[in-house]
Amino acid sequence: PAGEWHYVAVCVRNDGYNVHVDGYQRINMTETNFDFTKIVQFMGNTSFIYFGYGSDTPTQEMWMDDITIYRNQIGSSEQAVPGNGGSGDNGFVYPIATKATIGASDCTSGWWTEFSDYYTLQPSTTLHWEFTNYTSGGGNWNNWNLCVSTNAERNADGYAEYFVIRSDLYGWGDSNYNAANWSNEGYPSDDAGWATFRTNMQGAKVTIDLVRSGSNVTATAIATCTNGTVYKEVYQQECGDGTQNINAFLIVDASYLVMDTETTQYEDPIAISKTTVGTPDCSTAWWTEFSDYFTIRPNSVFEIEFTNHTSGANNWNNWNLCVSSEAERNGTDYTEYFVIRSDLYGWGDSNYNGTNWTSEGYGDWDKFRVDMEGAKVTLTITRSEANVSVTAVAECTDGTVYKETYQQDCGDGTQNINAFLIVDGSYLEMDKAKTVTKAFQ
Repeated sequence: PAGEWHYVAVCVRNDGYNVHVDGYQRINMTETNFDFTKIVQFMGNTSFIYFGYGSDTPTQEMWMDDITIYRNQIGSSEQAVPGNGGSGDNGFVYPIATKATIGASDCTSGWWTEFSDYYTLQPSTTLHWEFTNYTSGGGNWNNWNLCVSTNAERNADGYAEYFVIRSDLYGWGDSNYNAANWSNEGYPSDDAGWATFRTNMQGAKVTIDLVRSGSNVTATAIATCTNGTVYKEVYQQECGDGTQNINAFLIVDASYLVMDTETTQYEDPIAISKTTVGTPDCSTAWWTEFSDYFTIRPNSVFEIEFTNHTSGANNWNNWNLCVSSEAERNGTDYTEYFVIRSDLYGWGDSNYNGTNWTSEGYGDWDKFRVDMEGAKVTLTITRSEANVSVTAVAECTDGTVYKETYQQDCGDGTQNINAFLIVDGSYLEMDKAKTVTKAFQ
């Protein structure tokens, strides 16, 4: 928008480009219709570069300041907003949270006096909370409360509330607020039921999922009470136009919340530019066709689903996975931590250890080669400090399931790493809707 400053980082590779805006990746494109090596070579050899001059068509007015040009490919530190403290990789805003309890433990905190941390959600992300709810029991509303607002400090310039909802199916908000947008399961319909509700919410385990899809925000809250009673409520409405960041925070009202920070997570769908890897006849040779690079931040989880096709000639003619340093293949600073295959085999750096494998369902290799044709594969890569664990589950068309897990240390746990898939007499079809990365507290 006019009158706003934004931090933009553009990286041009030999096979395409990516664009980060305000620290968040907006474009990651592999391009086959244009030879980007010409731009790379130009940037490494030119003496002068002119901005805003020589365009064949009229351009929009734009101001630029503090321009830095790198001859080598930039990484996460250059893509992050300077001085902002967060990397912006995979669309996350860090840190997630630091406040483990909200309100006074005797449930005496008044309305709008105690709040959780702000949780900032980018477009198309999901936020998952888990916490224990404690209540004074005085009113139906003396439990958790949730506010979804603009990305600004409470009551500061630019602050506006899209909606506020409570645990008792009540809320309010801006002009888009609509009471008809509520749905629920298990809630009472009479005074006696609400009296029971007020008792049941003491010590209830609550999960809240906030899902952004375009301009729509859906909040789903499930309270599981100590006696097994479950209350579920869902509210959804339009919040802005879906392009801006939004904030979410919890509020107490004669209540007290204990957050489970271990399970607080953001989930972000990953844009895939390459939806297939290899040729459909499974004739692609080893180390000739690759998926996109997937950058995995420390202490996060990456998940991808795809359909595996195989020539069936050998056990290894299926999916293959490489976990490497955050660098172009065979480029400067490129290192492979490990490469693993669908048939319980792999190799890697000095930390690679063949005893780090576990598996379920393997044994009949003749059947395995047949089963892997059309198998639905879910790959999960989990980073915890230096440790990287990969779990692959292949669900075959006849119901057979093959599960393998490999884990080892990769670096010191502070740097980003890359992961990518490789084919070898195989062909992979990516499920774009089920490729996500998650960040945990």
